[in-house]
Amino acid sequence: MVIAIFLIITAVVMTDIPNFREKSSLDLTVSEVATYIRGAQVYGTAKLVGTGGGYGVRLSSGSPSFYLFQGSNPDTSFESYELKGFKIGQLNDDDCSSVDIVYPGGDYRTSFESNLIPQFSGEGTSCRLTDFVKIEIVSQRGSGSSKCVFVYKNGQITIGACD
Repeated sequence: MVIAIFLIITAVVMTDIPNFREKSSLDLTVSEVATYIRGAQVYGTAKLVGTGGGYGVRLSSGSPSFYLFQGSNPDTSFESYELKGFKIGQLNDDDCSSVDIVYPGGDYRTSFESNLIPQFSGEGTSCRLTDFVKIEIVSQRGSGSSKCVFVYKNGQITIGACD
């Protein structure tokens, strides 16, 4: 009887290992995206506006990578980060094909306030970026699992369910 119970528990655990791995990988990938956005926020805050300061992140819907850039022009100084097995899903619930999140920097010589507040810009027919940007990260393995990073206009960056 004990061996039968042990075998049943082992079978249940073994069948769920692939799902557990994918959920763990998704959590790690979403955390990495949030960390890179926080990095752009910290770097942008520390740069002077007049010195080509500011940092940003460009995300494109359907892409398996995203880009970190310095300065105000997202078409220059790109550094690419691969999502490895995942891709960027929807950006907000609108029709945003790409979104730039820019932390423009400030002048800490004249003000003790840091500029943690992002500037949003997006491309798409009905792309509206008002209070936040929702970045969906989707598995490319066909399971349909996803998780979101939320970047709010007040500077807060969180991770959660996409619902």
